[in-house]
Order: sequence, then C-alpha cells, then structure tokens
Amino acid sequence: MCMIKFKQKMMVLLSSIFCLCFFNFAKAQDPAQLSSMQTTLQTYTASLEQIDNYLEKGNISQERVNLFEKQLKQLQSEVTEIKKYATQNLNQQEALMEVLGPAPTKDEAPEDDVTKAKRTAIQDEVTKFQGMVKLTESLLFEIKKHQDDLVALSLTNKAKGLLARQEPLYDSQVLTYAWKDKVLAKQAITQAYAKAGLTLANTNFKINYGLILFYGFLAFYLAIPFAFILYKKYGQRRKDAQPGTFRKIFTGVIQLLCFAVLPIFSIGLLLVLLKISAVVPTAIWSLMLTSFLPISMFVFSCVIAHIIFPLHKPSWLILPLTFANARRVKSIFILFMFLVVVNWYCAKLFGMGLLSVDFYFVIDFVLRLFACLVGLSLINKNNWTIAVDGSQQISRIQQHWLASVVKYLAMMIFISNPILIFFGFLQLANSLFLSFIEIILLVIF
Repeated sequence: MCMIKFKQKMMVLLSSIFCLCFFNFAKAQDPAQLSSMQTTLQTYTASLEQIDNYLEKGNISQERVNLFEKQLKQLQSEVTEIKKYATQNLNQQEALMEVLGPAPTKDEAPEDDVTKAKRTAIQDEVTKFQGMVKLTESLLFEIKKHQDDLVALSLTNKAKGLLARQEPLYDSQVLTYAWKDKVLAKQAITQAYAKAGLTLANTNFKINYGLILFYGFLAFYLAIPFAFILYKKYGQRRKDAQPGTFRKIFTGVIQLLCFAVLPIFSIGLLLVLLKISAVVPTAIWSLMLTSFLPISMFVFSCVIAHIIFPLHKPSWLILPLTFANARRVKSIFILFMFLVVVNWYCAKLFGMGLLSVDFYFVIDFVLRLFACLVGLSLINKNNWTIAVDGSQQISRIQQHWLASVVKYLAMMIFISNPILIFFGFLQLANSLFLSFIEIILLVIF
C-alpha cells in the first residue's frame, strides 16, 4: 500500500516537472512575439476602421478601391498567419492542461503550490490565445466583408466610367491624411532611387560589358552622326537670313529630328535593348523608364518652343509675333509643359505605389491648378500680336478657324478642370486634360 502511494506521488511530481519544463519552453518563445502580434492586431483593427469610414461615404475613387484591395489581401495573409500561430500555441497550452489533469475537487486532497501556480498560469495562456484566435477570426470575417464591398464598388465605378466620383478635396479627412503622408512620400521616392542606385552598383556587369558597349555603339551611330549631318546641311544658317515660310517649317522639322526625336529614340532604344537582354533588373528598368519618359517629354517641348520662337535669330520665327510676345509665349509654354510633365510623373509614381492616395489627389489638384492658370495666361489674346510690316504698329494675329476652336476649347478645359478635381471627378478631369494636351501637341507638330 505504501509502495502504491509512493508511485502515485512520483507520477504527480514527474508530471509537474514535465509541465514546468514544457511550459517554460513554450513561454520562452512567446512573450515578445505575442506582445508584438497583439500590437499588430490592434493596428489591423485600426486599419479596418479607417476603411470602414471611407466605405460609409459611398463615393470612393477606383484608385482608392484598388489600394484597399491590395491592403486587405495583405492583411488577410498576415492575419491568417497570426491565427495559425495562436491556434498552435492554444493547442499546446490545452495539451498541458490535459497533462495536469482536472483540478482536485473539495473532497480530494489539495494539490501542491507549484502545480496550482502552473495550472493558473497555463489557464491564463489558454484564455489569452483563445481571445487571439477569436479576434483573428473576427478580423478575417470583416476583411472578407470589405472585399465583397470593394468588388461591388469597383463594378459601380466601371459602370459610371468617367463620371465616377472620388472623395472631394474639401473633405478635411483627405487633406489631413495628405499632410501626414508628405514625409512618407519623400522617403518612399528617395528610398526607391537609392535602392535602384545600390542595385546597379552591386550588379555584376562584367559578362555584359560587350553587350552594353554594342548597344551604346548602335544607339550612338543611329542618332549623333546622322543628326549632326542633317543639322549642318539643313539647319538654321545666318542670323540675318530672310527665309520663307516653307524654309522655316522645313528647318524646324530638321531641328526637331536632330535635337529631340533622334536622341530620344536612341536612348529609348538602348533602354529597350537592355530590358530585352536582362542586363538591368526589371524593377530598376521600370523606374528608369518612369524617369526617362517625362524628361523626354519636357526636352521635346523645349525643342518645339525653341523651333517656333528662336529668339537668338528673330528672322527665323515661324509665328510673326513681336519679340517681346515671342519671348513671353515661349517662357509660358515651357512652364506649362513643365507642370504637365511633373503632373504626369506624379501619376506614374502613384501607380508604382510610392505616393499615397490622399497625397496624390492633393498634389494632382495643385499641379493641375497651376498648369491651368498658366495655360489661361498662354492663350491670352494680348500675347498674340504681330508687328505690321516691320513697323512699330501691332495688330492681333489672324487666327485660323482651327486655332480658334482649340483656343475656346482650351479655355473651357482650363477653367473647369481644377473645379472637377476639387469636387471629386478626377477621372473626367484627367481624361479631358490629357486628351487636350495630346491634341495641342498634335496640332503643333
């Protein structure tokens, strides 16, 4: 009889020691990670509440819908991992409780203090992980509900087309988030270019030196010599020359080829060949292309302005404006195209995920507002006066009917565009503005 009681006490003692060791092992890997996960779940809850606030408004841009869909997909993946971790730990703690067995009843002898303390501690862990599992299940349910809502909103926005409306800029929440995100936007852009530079610096180009030299050699001989020969033969000659209209236009086309089309084409060809041959990583190439295109657009615009208004050779002016007006129109046109190019560049950065939705909406409105104000200044009738027969008298330039149509169309677009963006019709404003710019460049060309 004594031997049996001794064996029972030894089994209880060994079970307690096993529970103590196993519990300490499980607990050693939990506290810091558990605290971090609880904080993460609180952050996810706040993110879902923010999405809730936007969904209650009804009018949400497709850009924000796409962003929320990406966020929810990422949240779903991370919350699922946390649930998996919590479930595994919950099963471990419940297994420990099974090893300890049920707590003694009033009629049974009380258990020792060590076992009682361990039972209490394990029960606390079970309660904690049960709460975490329930919270993750609640978050996953809410994420699924929001995903369904976003799908419905996306379909609604597609049905509305250009008339789809976003959050208006007079919404204080948009301005607040935009102000907070300005530092994040600067950091994201800086880090993207720094990472691209670091990647290029660490890339092993030794095996591709021959390929890079060949592509550079090809691009060089496609553009530079040919452009030099063309300009030397057909470019602007003497400063005191009196060329006719056909000669001015023909020379302008040659200049456009030499100073814009051929150099831009050769550099673009080099980038494409580097992409095809996988010399440059895809992510870096996308950033290079995003930087190259706006620079090319601005260079192209500056060359066009220089061709139409060669201030150093007034006799080659294609439009017979007074010298003061030619200088003013040239400066305004270059500033206008600069604002347009920066606006386009910001849109591309937003597409790459480097700008937040609210910050992009606000910066797009500011740039578009200044571009439209400069555009209205550009079409001001006082800028388009010519000298009469070389005398001091001036008169308004005679406009072709197509130029008059473009002028009044520009006036309507420049006035309405910032208003449309301010009240939330970003898709319609962008479509009208970009289509008009394409028309302007086509007419100039």
